[in-house]
Amino acid sequence: MTLSDSLVVQPDLVFVSHARDGIVTREGLSGAPDLVAEVLSPSTAYYDLTLKRDVYEARGVSEYWIVDPERKTVAVLAREDGRYRTQADLGATGRAASALLDGFAVEVASLFGSPRRS
Repeated sequence: MTLSDSLVVQPDLVFVSHARDGIVTREGLSGAPDLVAEVLSPSTAYYDLTLKRDVYEARGVSEYWIVDPERKTVAVLAREDGRYRTQADLGATGRAASALLDGFAVEVASLFGSPRRS
């Protein structure tokens, strides 16, 4: 996703509404999507929670979901007055709902499945 001439990021998941589908090109996205989700990993968590979060906020991504498989949590952040505000910070039994996409919600437990047995 290209957000400026010098800034390219690769989110784990993006959503672009029909109203803004003009930003979708053969080369990728030429602007901020409506929603971005990042799945944290030990090697990328710091980057996802700091630099990418700041970039998404500054460039106008309306909603940012942070999925943490290690903690089994989901945080939903929505832009209000140009800044992200936490809409939900949910543990394994919660239900994450989008403020942007009417009717879109996910049971957090369904994202992580049941633990494997050895």
